[in-house]
Amino acid sequence: MGISFNTMLDKIKILLENSVKEQEQIKIAELRTLQAQINPHFLYNTLDSIIWLAENQKSEEVIDIVNALTTFFRISLSKGKDRITIQDEIVHITNYLTIQRMRYRDILDYEIRVDENILSCSILKMTLQPLVENALYHGIKNKRGKGCIRITGGFVSQALIELKISDNGAGMTKEKVDGLMISLQQQVKDTQKNESGFGLRNVHQRIRLYHGEPYGISIESESGMGTTVIVTLPIRREFDEESAVSG
Repeated sequence: MGISFNTMLDKIKILLENSVKEQEQIKIAELRTLQAQINPHFLYNTLDSIIWLAENQKSEEVIDIVNALTTFFRISLSKGKDRITIQDEIVHITNYLTIQRMRYRDILDYEIRVDENILSCSILKMTLQPLVENALYHGIKNKRGKGCIRITGGFVSQALIELKISDNGAGMTKEKVDGLMISLQQQVKDTQKNESGFGLRNVHQRIRLYHGEPYGISIESESGMGTTVIVTLPIRREFDEESAVSG
């Protein structure tokens, strides 16, 4: 009887291990599917910028934007990794803003101030760029005069990092913010029907899939004053090799 009981326990253990592995594979598949939804969205807007520059015979700017795009996608590939360092993610969005500032130089300024102590921590790649894109297209472009996007970040506790993407653009009413916060909890589908929430929901769902329910994004906004999107992440430094894009 004792042998039969131990055999049964071994079988249960194997079934549980297989179930955990299956769930992990599902999570990875969902994660990469959501990431794939972002890449074509960004590429379309970047190619649109290149066409605009070429049509206006701005050859030097075309070279700069193509170089920025090359670096952007080198980081996006990241040797197949889902996570990169925050430092690489900052390079990522710097290239994005370089690209967009060439097209929107009359309306766009940007500022990046991130605590250097968090730069070696890890982040899911393509976390900040969709939020910066959202700030540009639905904040800055909808206000009069020049706007500014600010990216800041640092530790908020021994376990948490906060990154903030702020703009002084059109802002949103409380009702719209509440609606967006509700939509963040829903499954990522039909996102193209509400383009203003595309990047927000995508990033939030990816963070939740990877890190769990306590983490994700929140939104603060005031109509006519601007919007701040806050990204809350756990502190992770488990990089056994150099930056994902080095070498």
